[in-house]
Amino acid sequence: MTTLQISLPENLKYFVEDQATKSGYGSTSAYLEALLEEVRRAQSGVPIETSLLAGLDSGIPVEADDAYWTKFRARYRERLGRGTT
Repeated sequence: MTTLQISLPENLKYFVEDQATKSGYGSTSAYLEALLEEVRRAQSGVPIETSLLAGLDSGIPVEADDAYWTKFRARYRERLGRGTT
């Protein structure tokens, strides 16, 4: 992987760091990479349905029962810093 150094105003730097953290990325680099990949995909003309189908075909299938959604909501609330309320 190559490195690209950019300069940002301080307020934008803090915004990117905050968004990366809130979105669950391990670093600002990972967050920006995901954003840029999203733009690249959008500009490539690949329909979102293609990406969704690829996602459905990846990983191990999981039954989305009540227990799954309860755990999912708890993880999401934790990620947002809202606890269980």
